[in-house]
Amino acid sequence: MIAPLRLTEESPPSSGLQSARRMVAAALLDQNVPPAPDVPRIRPWQAWLFVGWVITVGVAYCAHLVGLFLSHG
Repeated sequence: MIAPLRLTEESPPSSGLQSARRMVAAALLDQNVPPAPDVPRIRPWQAWLFVGWVITVGVAYCAHLVGLFLSHG
């Protein structure tokens, strides 16, 4: 059963929550919102390092599922 909302006990939303709501609304409603100017950019080598790590972990996991690694048990 779903409990009814009590509007009198509702606290005002925090600025972080408002910011998150705006970001979700912008993503879902396809509004053109300029990016925040204080967001640090990621260096290209860091992005490629992350991509390589994700691929390596994915390949190792798939190889483990297929049984390419020997189990000790």
